[in-house]
Amino acid sequence: MAFVRPIAKSVEYVGHHGFAVTIYIDDLPAEALAFASITQIDTSGQPILGSAITTVNNVVPQVGSVTVRGEINWQFDLHVRVSVLAIPPDYRFGQSA
Repeated sequence: MAFVRPIAKSVEYVGHHGFAVTIYIDDLPAEALAFASITQIDTSGQPILGSAITTVNNVVPQVGSVTVRGEINWQFDLHVRVSVLAIPPDYRFGQSA
């Protein structure tokens, strides 16, 4: 299946301080545009606005995956959802693929 439309994928991560996670996307070219976010979640997976500051430091599209490096500024492990939006390099919004 060719990567012809934008796709969003997420993974859940438990940790604190610096981290890197890789999200796999079939047929993703390294030239894709990739954007990421981090959302703190409770133990049932619901988004919450906690006291910790989370940051996305790097977003690196690669063939078949996107690696996100980030930071959870908290002294204990927290549950977060790391999400990426990947867009084909030649995609034109408002046009059918």
